Amino acid sequence: MPMAARLRWLRVLFPAGLLVLAGCTTPLRSDFEDLPPAQLDPAPPRPITTPLPPVADAGAQPQVSRAHWPAAVSAQPVGSQPPALQSLNDLIMGRQPPAAEPAAGLQPPTAEIVSPFPPAPVSATSPASLQHAAPPRTLPPAPQPVTPAAAPISTQLNFRRIIALQTLLDRGHFSCNCADGRIGSRTRAALRAWQGAHGLPVTGEADAATLTKMGPLDGLMTTCTVTAEDHAALVAIPKTWLGKSQIQRLGYETILETVAERGHAAQQAIRDLNPQVIVWPDPPAGTTLTIPDVKSSAPLPHAARIRIIIGQKLVRVFDGVGQPVAQFPCSIARDPQKREPCEISVAVVAPDPNYTFDPELFSEEPESKTIKTKLIIPPGPRNPVGNAWVGLSKTGYGLHGTPHPEDIGKTESHGCFRLANWNAIKLLHMVDIGTPVSVEE
Repeated sequence: MPMAARLRWLRVLFPAGLLVLAGCTTPLRSDFEDLPPAQLDPAPPRPITTPLPPVADAGAQPQVSRAHWPAAVSAQPVGSQPPALQSLNDLIMGRQPPAAEPAAGLQPPTAEIVSPFPPAPVSATSPASLQHAAPPRTLPPAPQPVTPAAAPISTQLNFRRIIALQTLLDRGHFSCNCADGRIGSRTRAALRAWQGAHGLPVTGEADAATLTKMGPLDGLMTTCTVTAEDHAALVAIPKTWLGKSQIQRLGYETILETVAERGHAAQQAIRDLNPQVIVWPDPPAGTTLTIPDVKSSAPLPHAARIRIIIGQKLVRVFDGVGQPVAQFPCSIARDPQKREPCEISVAVVAPDPNYTFDPELFSEEPESKTIKTKLIIPPGPRNPVGNAWVGLSKTGYGLHGTPHPEDIGKTESHGCFRLANWNAIKLLHMVDIGTPVSVEE
């Protein structure tokens, strides 16, 4: 292209000032005088001759409120427009929209439709798009407040009140064994038995109905003072069978043991009830201690039948009409031959018994090989059968106390059925010679 023509086009496209700023300093010459005007101006647009279709009054169209716009849009399939806008576009373009099909899995919109104008009557000539009825106004149901389940009352009791609860059960002859200030399996078993005996729902919890029936948990502690006589009664128990047979009585070895058994409690519970005491296990004479008050003015019930439930390690006592009147945790014999299911009866009772050691029955102990004869072990709370013996009509079967009450239900005994001393004494006073006893799985 000749240079003159190039300059003319540059003059059209870029004003002179821009060319100078762009670095072009060559003077531009005007060569447009000889060009006709038709070649300088673009052709005008063609006029629109096609008439638009008539437009009905759009004021009668329902409008979607801005406040409700998200709800209206969220109900439409992806890529579509809200119904009101889609209808207006169809009107302007003179076309009928296809019938809308709800997308799979989507519910029809339920948002409130707000119109700034009063509804206009729909005529027969109105476009079909104007005949959409506004969906009914529906409000979602108000969420219901969720009330958390209340914790059992037994989990809300503190240490001292649980001790009081266990003491009430003990007074009612439904023992948890040693009161320890904890709601454990043996306390729940005692609660279930007590609830069943008193016509309450059997929950194993210290619920409101149970506490109301039992009565207040106050005033169930008492005090005792350690005396010089208590210290004088303490003994050092030999470790061998021969040594045990050579002392006068198998009594308590510490003041803590003495006081814990007096209150039917665990030794640690006695410590916790008396945080002011510094010297354990033998606080000096004159020390005042708080212990559970287990004394009950109610008479002991009479046992018409006893059931020993091996699987649950429980001794249950029933009256003449079959109502449970007592329950005690027990340990069971290690030897399955000494705990076979059977129907037997009470043959003999012996309070504060001595014990006959037969080396042939303790063949697993090395000492038995050196002892050639039976030994008589003196009575006392630390005697192998404790403070009470209830002999049964089957050889080798019996219910008795123990030198280690906190181990009841946890370990197996060498023979028979072992109870805490205080429970064995209770049972001994409930039965008669001939009282039937069922040993069950």
